[in-house]
Amino acid sequence: MLKKSNMSLAILVGEQNSRSPYIRSVLQSAREQGVQAYIATAEDIIHQTISPSVIYNRVPTRKEEASFAVVRAKALFKRQSIPYFNSRFFSKREVDDALRNTVQADLLPNTMLGSEDNESVHTMLSRYGTLFLKPVTGSFGEGICRITEKNDQIQVDYRQGTQTVSRLFSTLEEAMNVSRQQMGHVPFLIQEEVPLALYAGCKTDFRVHLCRRNESEWEPVAIAAKVGQRDAVTTHVHSGGQIESASVVLDAWYGRKAKTILEQLADRAVAVSQTLCSTLPVQLGELGLDMGIDQNGRIFLFEANAKPGRIIFTHPSLKRAGLLSRQYVLAYAKYLAQKSNVGGAWMVQNTHD
Repeated sequence: MLKKSNMSLAILVGEQNSRSPYIRSVLQSAREQGVQAYIATAEDIIHQTISPSVIYNRVPTRKEEASFAVVRAKALFKRQSIPYFNSRFFSKREVDDALRNTVQADLLPNTMLGSEDNESVHTMLSRYGTLFLKPVTGSFGEGICRITEKNDQIQVDYRQGTQTVSRLFSTLEEAMNVSRQQMGHVPFLIQEEVPLALYAGCKTDFRVHLCRRNESEWEPVAIAAKVGQRDAVTTHVHSGGQIESASVVLDAWYGRKAKTILEQLADRAVAVSQTLCSTLPVQLGELGLDMGIDQNGRIFLFEANAKPGRIIFTHPSLKRAGLLSRQYVLAYAKYLAQKSNVGGAWMVQNTHD
């Protein structure tokens, strides 16, 4: 018979994901471990009486996270010293800044902050020929543009639904006007295009999903390959990409050396996770890193996701890893509760101040 835990876990959700398959699976894993767990929106927390020991933040979008209700709920957590993890989304710029002056800097593509006068784009384009323009606060590859010099013209590629749209312009100014529109007129980063290794003729990178059970032990619980659609701007599944076994892809590239390369990816991912945790003021129990290997075998880091998606766990080879990742989430929640000397749960009272 399972021993019932005295920890109560609230999963903070938004309106869009309150009944998502992942949230349901976490609740199921909690029941199997004798942990009290339930979902709660920010409005639930503000207007009702609940008793969580710890909060797992799975609010799914930046827009919802910036809402008045979520901001108010987080202030309530802080006032009552309730620990919560994966507390917010990262911005691409803060991740780049956090790693740029560390030993992990060799993983980063050359990156600059976009400027109003397009001078930084002109400089980078002259050097590399092809660039990515990435909204600082983007998610799921949304808004990313690829810009390429082609003879005397500038080509801009961007995603529209699952299709790639390509347009040619006679001037950089015209190309940037369209690119800014696609990015939503927000601050953006300019990043060199890394010549990724190809699998089945398509650009391919990797998602490394990491979890931890305590403050120091990060573990890569899953590494999956993301095989992009031909000519797509990114490898995201939302852009038509497909999930493949990392081992299958690496075996095709490296044969007997594949296991060593996989271990290198895992080791570098752990080092990045440790650095981000020690540098950024964010409590993290899990991370999703987008990493790539170029045609010369060099490893790169493209993105760090503080609210990692779960789509890689739909691949048959990663079903067990999906279960393990949920167990880690619960283990980390227990760790935070114990670290905070929780004998039972905190009571969050109705408050309207």
